[in-house]
Amino acid sequence: MFNDNEDQVPDAVADARLSQGASGAAVPSHYYKIVIRETTPGQFEAITLLIPNQPTGVPGRTATDVTKDNYLRTRIRPISEIRQRTGLDLLPSPPFDKATLEQAVASDLWPRN
Repeated sequence: MFNDNEDQVPDAVADARLSQGASGAAVPSHYYKIVIRETTPGQFEAITLLIPNQPTGVPGRTATDVTKDNYLRTRIRPISEIRQRTGLDLLPSPPFDKATLEQAVASDLWPRN
């Protein structure tokens, strides 16, 4: 995703931050992940994470699970924010109730197996 100025409107690729490498490839300002699960037949919930692409402030491999989980908790967003920032319709039609699923914000990270 390209949204360097954090205005929640997608940047044009021409306006995106460019890498310092010789290729001049655009570097995404953020990454997102949307995971949808069926809790009971026909009932779905989603967790959506929006992670800034930054060199500092992100817990590394040696960080504790608690530190990593706390970092991710602060990045939980509704799908509608990702749609607004990317300009993409990310949910297929049924079986999902798009309006409900897009507005829902997960209350916490899902438990680990």
